This record gives sequence, structure tokens and C-alpha cells, in this order.
Amino acid sequence: MNTAQYRALASRNILFLLLTSCLTFLIVGCEDPGVVGGGFTDTNTAVKVDTLMVNGIETESYNFYSGNLTYFSVGQFSDPLFGDMKATGLIRPQLISTSSEMADTANMKLRLVFNQDVIYGDSLHTAEFDIIELNQVWRGNAWNLKDEPQFDENATVASFTVEKEDSIEVDLSESWMQAYREFATSEAADRDSTYRINFPGLAIVPKSSGKIIPIDAQESDFIIENPESDTLQVSARDWAYSLDRANVSAAPSQTFKLHSTFEQVINFDLDLTRENIGSVNLSKVELVFYEDRSELDGSLSQMPPSTGRAPITSARLQLVEPSNIPIVLQTGSILSNANYDEEEGSYRFDITSFTNSVLIDGIPSELKFYVSLETNSGIIRSSLIHDEEAPAEKRPKIIVTYVQNQES
Repeated sequence: MNTAQYRALASRNILFLLLTSCLTFLIVGCEDPGVVGGGFTDTNTAVKVDTLMVNGIETESYNFYSGNLTYFSVGQFSDPLFGDMKATGLIRPQLISTSSEMADTANMKLRLVFNQDVIYGDSLHTAEFDIIELNQVWRGNAWNLKDEPQFDENATVASFTVEKEDSIEVDLSESWMQAYREFATSEAADRDSTYRINFPGLAIVPKSSGKIIPIDAQESDFIIENPESDTLQVSARDWAYSLDRANVSAAPSQTFKLHSTFEQVINFDLDLTRENIGSVNLSKVELVFYEDRSELDGSLSQMPPSTGRAPITSARLQLVEPSNIPIVLQTGSILSNANYDEEEGSYRFDITSFTNSVLIDGIPSELKFYVSLETNSGIIRSSLIHDEEAPAEKRPKIIVTYVQNQES
């Protein structure tokens, strides 16, 4: 069976799913883990709950795209669990049209809009940055997280600091503005391609360690102030960021690391056959992973109270061909999305409909399950998840709720 045939399984079982879902209203209560019963108007049926452990979890690491995403991150922070991180941003303005005026006495600024709700590090830290002219050809769509930006430390265009501001406008140097103006006022037929190759833009380089800040790429722009005519707002043509992690320790015992950047994801197989699940009258099937909240919180306990990691709201479950990794992690369809349960510290993937489908037709052997954090949006998020060696109540598991006929 190929992947396309598998994707059609659900539609062939719609009637079956409708019938089995009608049984859900009979449930009056159940406990997890173990096998429990419930009270019913029909005394010949009972609700049961089985718990199946997930084994064979493997981690995979990738150097994935980090350009032209929703955000790009800048800053430095030393995380006891996830290493010493340095995020350097890259940005280049669009080339204005030949009909737009740019005076030789114009002033040029860079306006950066920050997302202060997802700071990684000490939110009260005053972060320092230099804006430095890049000296390499690059494209946002082709930039990877571990690519190294090339620049001359002496080619500083501006400097700025950030504490809790939502945005900031930074005056760029006269020499850099004039270099941009040469391309902006050119009437050559190849001005655009020449600009792309010979005007690489700017690097935003952290100069202090304390926090990493996401920049909203769509809201940020360049501002050209003409003294005697209109002010121009110029959007970014390309943007990206690179992330260097140093002094990274192994994950604590009985855990594995996950990163929203795809620096680490997990894969595994699930046995969802009728022989293993044991019933076709399924009311609910959940795949559950538990965060090691104690280790995550404890690792920051010696830092200021204003220190934290970017919050994680969800995780993604996909069933894909490993040969299509990692691009499919970003672009492929999602089998299930699990919201983070703060009270339980868990991610619960609802795979009921999927399991009902594959009980009959099975899972194509060439496919594997993958779990990753959030979306790769340019915001750096990391977590620690209990593995199959953790205490039983924290191990990854499948929780199966089903209806059983007492007379069968």
C-alpha cells in the first residue's frame, strides 16, 4: 500500500466511525491507567481503558531552514539544559522602484518590532546589539540554521539596546545609506540581480548575553526619510537567523530533548493492529507524552525570577516517509496536534479516527511517526520529554478507551 492509498482509508470508514462514535455518550467515567468498568443503561456493555507503552523512540537532528519565516531571533543566552546559544539575525531591504525618490541627503533607519511575549532568557536584561554590514551572497529561502554569517566586525553600521520595548528605530550610517542609494537610483536593466549579488544587507549581532528576542519580520521595515519629500517605508526582501549552540550537555537520564527548530525531533513505530489494540469498538485513543517539568524548572532556579524559556503551546504528530525528512516536517500534513496541558504537563494526541481506520487496513510499512514542537516559526523553543525508561506514570503511552460487550 502506498501513501496515497493510506490517505484514502479514512474516507472508506466514515460510516464505521459514525457508528462507533455514537457509543461515546455511554461513558460515565474512567481512570487511567488500567482497566475499569462503567455503569450503563445497557448492563451488557462496559467501558474499558487499556494502557500500552510506546517503545523504540529514536531522536534525529537536522540543520533546517531558518530564513523568511514569520520571525527571526537575535540575542544570546546560556541555558544549563540546552547550551550556550547565540542567535545572529540577517536582514536586507527591498530595492525601491526607480519611480521612488531617494535624495542624496536622505536619512535611513531600521525599525525592528519585537515579540516580548516569547523571550528566551531574562526578560529584564538589557540586550546590546551591533548592526554590521554583511559581505556574502545569501538568500532567505536557502538559509539554514547552522549557516555562519560572514561580516567584518569593523563594518558596524549602528548599535542599539533592547530591554522591554515593543519596537525600536535605529539610525543607519551615512555610508551604508549611500551604498543602498546607488542601487536605488540606478537605471540599469540588471539593477535587481546586481543588487541581490552585490548588496548583501545587514547582520544583527548580539554583544551581551542574557536573552534571545524574536523579531517580527512582517512588521519590521526600513525607513527612508527624504528631507523635502515623502518618507518611504521599505519592507525586508530577505531575513534569516543563525543559531550557534555550544557546551551542550546530554539530556538528563530518562528524558530526550525536543527543539522547535528541528535540531532534535523523535521518531517511532506504533503497533495499532487489532491484535495489539484488542477491539474495534474504540471510543477514544490518545498518544501521550509527558514533559519533565521538574528538571526544566530546576535548571533555571539559580537565575533571576524574570528568566524563562519561550512558552510551548503545542506539539505536532506526523506520519511520513523518512526519505522526505526533514522538509516534510515543515510542509507535510499533520496527523494530530496536541495542546500542552499545563496542569498535567503533557501532550495528548487524539488518534481515535486514525486508529479506527488502520485497525482494518494497517499502516504502510514505509511510514514512521514523528513528533516535533510547535511550528518552525523563527521562535526558539525547547523542551525535555520523559522517555520509555521513565517511571511508568510518565512514560510515553497509548491510552485506549473502548466499549466491550460483557457477554462476549
